[in-house]
Amino acid sequence: MLALHKELLRKFIKINGLSFFQITGLILTISITLWLNVTNQSTEFGNGHGKFADQVDSYSEYLIRNTVINNIVGTENQTGSLVQTKNYKLEDYHYYPDHTQKYFSNRGVQVEFYKWIAKFNEDSFVKYQDTYFKAFRLLNCILITICFGVFFLSTLGKNFFGVLAIIVFSLSGGIALFCANLYFCAWVLFSPLLFYPLLVKQRYKLYVLFALVFSILYFSIRYEFATTFALMWLFPILVQHCLSHKKLDYKLMAIVFLTVIFGFNIALLMHHQFIAHEMNITMKEASALIFSTLKMRVASVTGVSLPFSPGFFKYMIIRMNWVGFTLPLLGSITKFALLLIFIFYAWKEKSTNYLPVFVWAIAAYISWYIFAYQHIMWHAQFDSLIFVATIQLVLVLYLANLVKTRYCK
Repeated sequence: MLALHKELLRKFIKINGLSFFQITGLILTISITLWLNVTNQSTEFGNGHGKFADQVDSYSEYLIRNTVINNIVGTENQTGSLVQTKNYKLEDYHYYPDHTQKYFSNRGVQVEFYKWIAKFNEDSFVKYQDTYFKAFRLLNCILITICFGVFFLSTLGKNFFGVLAIIVFSLSGGIALFCANLYFCAWVLFSPLLFYPLLVKQRYKLYVLFALVFSILYFSIRYEFATTFALMWLFPILVQHCLSHKKLDYKLMAIVFLTVIFGFNIALLMHHQFIAHEMNITMKEASALIFSTLKMRVASVTGVSLPFSPGFFKYMIIRMNWVGFTLPLLGSITKFALLLIFIFYAWKEKSTNYLPVFVWAIAAYISWYIFAYQHIMWHAQFDSLIFVATIQLVLVLYLANLVKTRYCK
């Protein structure tokens, strides 16, 4: 009987060749579950006990919402800059038309798209603005699901294992928290995954081109997690090396990494020019506005514990005990448990092709702690995003491929 069950399981998991419509249905279904937050993820920094829409960072979410609203119904600061409303410091993020202040730290170029949609029918937007923002949030969920969906189906195949990896990854705490946020547009952080098929087809020049385009887009949205994003573009290259057993292309990695840096500088220059033109000031003065908090974020420990102090370890333990995966009706797995599993398999694979991928995950995760320590320690919830984009991503891929290899011999 046991042998029969095992044989049936083998036949089931060997189902292959999902159609385009099946894949589309899968992507949309998972996107909607993320949009509805069916795993019920939230943080103390999120929705203000039900007052606000976002589950992880309403401060950032409402920068975008209020900027769009202000450009439709406001009477001041109706330019391209993001705006803060008058009661932001009181943690009241609702829109007020008077005493708005411009926000310069990030360009927030996604606002231009939202404004463009809203201006198609301004009366409709004013009347149904909450519906519009819900639609924008759903779009973000769809885009992020497409990114990791294409990646897992490309690496594991259009089969049971690819589908399983997509479903499991969608249950990640970091994905559930950040997938819909209008400020972070987390899908752009995962955009390198979308272009893994280009590497398989050896379309390396096209991969580099997309690295440039999406780097400009990413840094025109925001600068947070810049180091992690830059390293994300190396991940598909490492995965292809791992799965194909081909020699690692260090030259391609160097070109891609330098391309991302080039894209960063283009976006930064465009941001400077935008602020200088809007405020009628010099580029140097624009730089002072853009980087007003840079020194605090990257070269100070203002308001946070010193690295490797007792306070540091206390807060890291708290973060590691947050949700890594949520299994509906069954419970959750902490990030700490996932980290232990990750370390176990990293040690096990220390002499195989998988080692560079495990090393990459650690490097990409800690990079933001190294280069923007105050920022990541101050904004505790951000850890969940960089954790899922690095350690959890590698762990899901590795375990899914391990199971696939074992059952499909």
